[in-house]
Amino acid sequence: MSGLTAFVRETFQCQEDVARCIANAATERGYPSGATIVRQGDECDETFLLTLGRARASAVSRDGASVLLHDFAPGDLFGATVRPAAPSDVEVTALGLARAAVFVAMDFLRLMERHNCIGIVLSRLLLARLKNANKRLIDRNTLSAVGRIHAELLRRAEPNGWAISPPPVLAALALDLQTTRETVSRTVSALERRGLVRRTAEALIIVAPRRLESLID
Repeated sequence: MSGLTAFVRETFQCQEDVARCIANAATERGYPSGATIVRQGDECDETFLLTLGRARASAVSRDGASVLLHDFAPGDLFGATVRPAAPSDVEVTALGLARAAVFVAMDFLRLMERHNCIGIVLSRLLLARLKNANKRLIDRNTLSAVGRIHAELLRRAEPNGWAISPPPVLAALALDLQTTRETVSRTVSALERRGLVRRTAEALIIVAPRRLESLID
């Protein structure tokens, strides 16, 4: 069994022959750190299954503000998953080295029609993203700026063993949370002094997740 076939089988929880059929329809691509995988506004006729590394979806509004939408991990699907050949609403960028299995969107839709395991996984992913978007909207309207920073640090760190790698750029984090860079800097520094987080060159590590969660207000 090839590496991609094994990954597909694990991701979609399917039989080996189904996994081989899905894997054979894909082309594997690698992306260096910072590479644009999908460009906002460009016509997108491919579906991506992230197999290695992480990627981030963001969007630029008409007034030029950049908004973080999702972080993708191995096993996540993005690109033309619903409307093939439509302009992309988001820009997807590799965070560190990344690899993806890339499908022609129409081929992926045909695979989804033949193998319900794909539709089940895609539905779960979309529901998880909707839940996450709702939570961020609620946080934005109910939490203080400091509370939003605490919540966002936890959200980004939890899927990666309570570490954010690479460390977040404070100005970008402030923009995502609609606050100032100074507020983010003061908040993170205060957490460091209390021993709740630790910064290294490679990551921002959440040392005490439960204590940090208790500070969300």
